[in-house]
Amino acid sequence: MEEMSDTTPVADNSPGIKLGAVLREKRVAMGLSVADVSAQIRLAPRQIEALEADDFGNLPELPFVRGFVRSYAKLLQLDDQPLLAMLPDPHPVHERIEPVSVGVPFDIKQLSKQQNKTWLAASAGVAMIALAFAAWHFSTPRKASVEKAESTSVLEMAVVLPDQTFAGSAVARADGADAHPNEVQVKPNAAAAANPSLKREITPVQSAVPVTKVIATPVTEPTKLRVVFDGESWSEIKDSTGRILSSQVNAPGSELNLNGKAPYELVIGNARTVHLYRRGQPVDLTRYINKTSEVARLTLE
Repeated sequence: MEEMSDTTPVADNSPGIKLGAVLREKRVAMGLSVADVSAQIRLAPRQIEALEADDFGNLPELPFVRGFVRSYAKLLQLDDQPLLAMLPDPHPVHERIEPVSVGVPFDIKQLSKQQNKTWLAASAGVAMIALAFAAWHFSTPRKASVEKAESTSVLEMAVVLPDQTFAGSAVARADGADAHPNEVQVKPNAAAAANPSLKREITPVQSAVPVTKVIATPVTEPTKLRVVFDGESWSEIKDSTGRILSSQVNAPGSELNLNGKAPYELVIGNARTVHLYRRGQPVDLTRYINKTSEVARLTLE
């Protein structure tokens, strides 16, 4: 590897100069290979090649790319501000296309005919509903009165019949007493005691259906994560099932509340402006932050 010179050239920010060309020329001038740069700033070789080729489609979100440029510029002893100005605009201006209205002639007479047909159909439907309601309303009281009269007569019969039966039995008992005054009445309990066969044995009925015990199994509550962003940051969070819980650019002042199954795999850019909490307890991200790229990579159990 050639000895690095003390003089640091400043990147030219003219329209004809590309960001990737500046980085590649400086790297070659310093005698560094892509593998050397990858080992020092801890970026994948394909990311360095994409950055030098201005292939931003194969790079992550813009906040990560800005961190890559800062790390690369620091290694090459370049001022990072002119290089950051060469990055594409994250908010491109799109030309607004106004819809062109095409005048179509419309037949007003045809519209009025259709409206008249609609009103006639609606009026006929309302009239049929009113007639059906009137027929139901006037027929219901008659049926109710007939049912009420029938139920009243049945109740009267139910009340009178027990009285007649009671009177007949009383007269029969009186006649029997007068005809046989010296007979002794036998109590039902004495008759049952004299004849044991009259006793009914009552056996308890056992249920044939077996009783199954239901054992409640405890439900494990998924682990909750809370991520608070003081600055702009890109994050990607996966749980143990491989499901991506979040992969997006987070605005300053926003936060994420995620549920999943531990352990988690987290990649957080601009991590010094991010606060991580697990079940309400803070997690220190500083020991996982790469000093060059400002990216934190960790597995949270």
